Amino acid sequence: FSTQRTRRITRILKKKKMEIAEQTTQLEDWLNQAATSKQTPSLASKIEYFEGFDGVKAMYADTWRNNKNKMIYAITDVRAAISTMGKFFYNEYMPTRMAHGVKVKDIMTENKEGRHEVKVTNQYLRQAKLAKGLFEDLGIEINIYDNKLAIAAYDKEKPCGVIIENEKIANAMKNVFEYLWKLT
Repeated sequence: FSTQRTRRITRILKKKKMEIAEQTTQLEDWLNQAATSKQTPSLASKIEYFEGFDGVKAMYADTWRNNKNKMIYAITDVRAAISTMGKFFYNEYMPTRMAHGVKVKDIMTENKEGRHEVKVTNQYLRQAKLAKGLFEDLGIEINIYDNKLAIAAYDKEKPCGVIIENEKIANAMKNVFEYLWKLT
């Protein structure tokens, strides 16, 4: 290398080093602010994806295992839930949820299965209403609890789900749920 070329590369490296040092300082400042802040940054979300029957079962376990408020706000396609997950809800999930004292406020699709569940709702620490006009075959369930939004997609071959942990999203969805609850 020529002396001139070596000096130019050295200047570029020094400049890059200074930029990296400045960015590192900015990142450290942001992390310190986030760590000492009492609020979660609004755009920060933890997202977990669940695949298959066992994955969806694990997702549902979070609704009773990690639920400080012991309340779930749900929008449920009962027909899809039962036809996809079988007796899991009656034999495993609901007994365990109830044993942990977690209550449910549920808006259900209006179909034969939903009408039945509304009739027997008191057996399951649950309040339930039928959503007239909500799609008969919604194909999903939405659970809102604490600062989380869980969505299960009922595909008979490969069910899946996602949990989004974000206080702003969870609060917005609780407000939407309460609005729908009043309308039904």
